[in-house]
Amino acid sequence: MTPAVKSFALAVVAWAVVCVGVFLYASDFFSTWHGQAVSVRGMDPDRAVLQVLVVEDDGGRFEAAWPREALDGMNLAIDRLALPPKPLPEGLPRTNKDRFALTFTLEPDGGGVRTVATTGMRPLGVALLIFLVGVGFRNMMVAGSPLALARPEQAPRTHTAAPPPPPSASASGASGAGRPRPKKGPPPGRPRRGSGRRG
Repeated sequence: MTPAVKSFALAVVAWAVVCVGVFLYASDFFSTWHGQAVSVRGMDPDRAVLQVLVVEDDGGRFEAAWPREALDGMNLAIDRLALPPKPLPEGLPRTNKDRFALTFTLEPDGGGVRTVATTGMRPLGVALLIFLVGVGFRNMMVAGSPLALARPEQAPRTHTAAPPPPPSASASGASGAGRPRPKKGPPPGRPRRGSGRRG
């Protein structure tokens, strides 16, 4: 396995772990509640997922995205402000979910418990998008392209030494500056005839 492939495999495993955590979080895997479904924001027939207001037994409230099929036959009030009435009316469907579970129960008034999965295309799509963005970001940082694993190898460049420039006239004059110059003066006189001194 080349270093580039090994690095890419490690990145894929790391982002896969992150995306599994995102998928579980988006699927309410870590959530728990025990309460009643009170109202929905709207009953648009074109929407497959509805925003449902849930009021818990301890007084807390939150909105959950539930599939339309889970609410078939339940006469929930439509409240675009998602404000629970006080006191809560009787006959509201009860809902329960345990922590570390990917399903919850919905019990309409009159019996018949429904088990609804919290997973769906929405959490899966979010996790897949994060995975693709993470892997593409890794490739951009390492290889410069979201589809490449490593940068292409480049051939080593050969450096040729340039020949030294020819010496210029100024340089040659400067090179002879250190030589001693002959002294200027009158030429030497002729030798005299005769020899010795007169007495």
